Amino acid sequence: MRAGPVSHSVESAAFLPEEAKMEFHKPKAVHNWREFLKELGTIALGVCIALAAEQTVEWLHWRAQVSEARAVIASEMARNVTYAIMRTRIARCESQRLMDLSNMLDAAARQGSLPTVGAVASTIQTPC
Repeated sequence: MRAGPVSHSVESAAFLPEEAKMEFHKPKAVHNWREFLKELGTIALGVCIALAAEQTVEWLHWRAQVSEARAVIASEMARNVTYAIMRTRIARCESQRLMDLSNMLDAAARQGSLPTVGAVASTIQTPC
């Protein structure tokens, strides 16, 4: 159930919390070297803390990128090894198929006609 509009009267405004006021501190003049070095040290420490925090964030980001890159490289290497094993297993059959095709072409050149070969680039289904 929805309530009707709220009227803001002078009486209700008196109960609203007062806005928080921001405090400003005016810089003071430096009276001696000790105060100057203290101010300088405070500023330098603040800058060093900010730089260290930035470098920590960069290091964490870099570490995440390295981890991701290592995972991608490992996956790619595993795929490459799988393909290399497969190519090694069928290399002898491919060589034999190329030799057979070469012999057929030589015979066709001698006889003057090309025999029916079938699919030249067929995949090898059975081991040679």
